[in-house]
Amino acid sequence: MISAYDYDLATGTVSNKRLFAEIKGLGGVPDGATVDAEGNLWSAIAGGGKIVCFKPDGSIARTVEVPVPIITSVMFGGDNLDVMYATSIGEKILGMEPGAEGGSLFAIKGLDVKGKPEPRFAG
Repeated sequence: MISAYDYDLATGTVSNKRLFAEIKGLGGVPDGATVDAEGNLWSAIAGGGKIVCFKPDGSIARTVEVPVPIITSVMFGGDNLDVMYATSIGEKILGMEPGAEGGSLFAIKGLDVKGKPEPRFAG
């Protein structure tokens, strides 16, 4: 499952844990995620060979199949933030084989969606 929390920007504390999305039946576990300009959450489903777009209410909007089973993270990029980049694992992990193209970076075009600019981390 994917959980949601309330976040207090002033203190950095989280509270009010609740279910955001159920991923049973997707064939893997949620891993890296990003949010698009429309407020949808895109999550890599590691072990499931797919990226899933969840609407703000947690329901599935769409699924994008990828050519590797262990997809690990997603991020929008490109000049218009309209290319989704996805990473994958290139070695056997937790009993899962990476597939022939494991360890690759994929550029997924034509999704007809844009990402949001990500803030830079300053520590």
